[in-house]
Parts: sequence; C-alpha cells; structure tokens
Amino acid sequence: MYNGILKKNIKNKAKVEGSIANAYLVEEASSFCAYYFESHVSTRHRRVPRNDDGGVVEDKEIEGNLSIFKYPGRPIGQSKKRLLKKDERNAAHLYILLNCEEVSPFIKLYIEELRRISPNITDGEVDITLENNFSTWFRAYVHEPTNTVNNPLIQDLAKGPLNTVNVYTGYYVNGYKFHTEGRSANRMTVNCGVCIKGTNYSDQSSDYYGKLIEVLEVEYPALPMKRTVLFHCEWFDPTPNVGVKIHLMYNIVDVNQRKRFHKYEPFVLASQAQQVYYIPYPSLRRARSDWQSVIKIKVRAVIELPNVVVPATASITDAFQEDTVTLQPLVLNEEGLPETLNDPAGGEVFISELVEEEEEDEETYHYSTSDNDEYYLD
Repeated sequence: MYNGILKKNIKNKAKVEGSIANAYLVEEASSFCAYYFESHVSTRHRRVPRNDDGGVVEDKEIEGNLSIFKYPGRPIGQSKKRLLKKDERNAAHLYILLNCEEVSPFIKLYIEELRRISPNITDGEVDITLENNFSTWFRAYVHEPTNTVNNPLIQDLAKGPLNTVNVYTGYYVNGYKFHTEGRSANRMTVNCGVCIKGTNYSDQSSDYYGKLIEVLEVEYPALPMKRTVLFHCEWFDPTPNVGVKIHLMYNIVDVNQRKRFHKYEPFVLASQAQQVYYIPYPSLRRARSDWQSVIKIKVRAVIELPNVVVPATASITDAFQEDTVTLQPLVLNEEGLPETLNDPAGGEVFISELVEEEEEDEETYHYSTSDNDEYYLD
C-alpha cells in the first residue's frame, strides 16, 4: 500500500529514485513546518476528526457555569420532544445532582447531618436516604435565605429539570459515535453498547454494561440556558457469575444478555459513557448462547500509553557504563596479523587453537553413486 503512494510521487520516470526521494523530503519538510503555523491555519494534521464532538458551544462558555453543563458533545439527527414521567424526572434530577462537582459540598453536609441525627446509621442506609430525600433537602436548603447560597445557577439547578426533553437517536462524545439500539438495528455496525465505570476505577468487576435506548437533552429553567445530555440505558445484571463473568487470566468480560439490572437507575451522563461491543459465542449450547463477550472500543486518534512511574532519583540522560574495563594486549605475528582475541570472560584466546578445534569437529561425508546408495563418515 505504501509503495503505491510512493509510485504516485514519481514525476520524472527517467529518475525514479530521485523523484521519490524528493517528494518524500518535501512532504516531511512541509509537515514539520505545519506545526509552527498559527492556530487558524488549516492543515492536514488539524483536520476535524471523524467523531468530532463539536468542541465547546457558545452557550456553555458562560462565566461561572456549572461543570455539568459545559461538557462538549454533538447530537445526531433531528430531535423529537417528549414529556418525562415523574419517576424519570426524579431519577434524572438525582443523578445530575450526585454527579455535579459544585453540589459535592452540599452532599457532604447532608451526610454529616444524617450521622449527627442518627450516629448508628449504616452506609447502606445513608445511600438509601440520599437517593430518596437529598433532592428535596437540597432545594429547601438552597432557597433558604439564612444559608446564604447566592449562586443563581445553583438555585436553578435545585428546582429540577423541565418536563419536556429533546430526544435524539445518536450522539458524538468522548471521541465515540453512539447510536441507540433502535438506530443500530439492521446495520452492519452496532454502536449502542455502553460501559460505565463503577466506584472502583481500577477494578474491572465494578463496571456496568448495557445498551443505549435514548439520548435525552435535559434543560433547566431560567436564563442563561442550561442543558446537559443523559443516556437512557438498559443495564445488564452486574452480579458476578450471574450476569457478569470475568476471566482474569485472559482479561475477558462476559455478560448474560438475558439478565437485567433490577434497580431503577436508567440514566447516566453522556460525558461518562465509554463504548463497547458485544460478541456472541459461536456455540448452540444454551450455556454459551446466553453469554456475550465484551470488547471495549478504542477512541480514534488517541494512543493509550502505559502508566510508567519514573523514580525521582533516576536521570533519563544518564547512560549505563562500566567503571573499569580490562583490555588484553594485542599480540601480532610476523605477518602483522593478530594471534590472540580478547575473551569476554577474561584472559586470552589464541586464534590457532580455535582453528585446530574447528578442524577436529569437522565431519566429512562420503557417498557412492551405485544402485545401493551408501553413506558413511570418516
């Protein structure tokens, strides 16, 4: 393939090698100079990537805007409007609050208040109370004048999202192109697989796997406009050996396509989503036909580098070199040729001894051309 590219650079067929070398030098020089052009100059290395998320949108560049509303992304296709159900609205609002950096101090304050009122409360009970009552407590706390919460964006966030949302069938984010399960149906490429990191980011068993059902653009009341995108997903059961199997030796994760996560947590932020693909096993047995292997998709134009920690005392510029090297004297014969070689283990090796050893090890093979071919060794 690369030879075909080089052949296209030939302009003078009388001097093929020179044409190829000249074209290669011109390409390398122009590519090197392109790195020093101003940012507004369009070059081959600055072209828009295939899965472009659109960058930062103007209405997200509001001074002091919340982090939950600033993540870049680009929808696919025409939008449709629909009304959120009550449980959908509550679940979406709670998930946005729990994943907003600016709300984290209020979450800690709420948990401290719970532990002060009930010193013996368990972590599980704290999580249940947080899911059921935090959004109501947060709205009352923010709008209480004595608490001096003067940020209008925090106050608008506490009111909850609007009931009407924009629905899309696809979304560009994090370098991925996501399609809903309905859009991926009857297509050669399936882009509806979603993976979300759990609480332990270093443990693969804490990941949640599912399929994208809807892309929802949620808007909060009052100006300036505050929008964020949620993925409505259907999750597989994350219970080990029931809905998920992890083969540590081969670094393979399997999910059971018939097992679903029963807890109602359908929404995640689009900024948190990673793309995966599910491959069925080539088996007709029931034990294998229900399981699919998870393949994580790599982001285009992104190279993953290993996390190598360089010690602070180590110097990259220092090269290894032995302090002392023993050199053996070189003995020359009458013809001016060396008679000895330096042995890596130390000492001297005579060339004449090496030649004699090689002659002793040589085996001469003889064979006869008669009808009965006979082979023998001297």
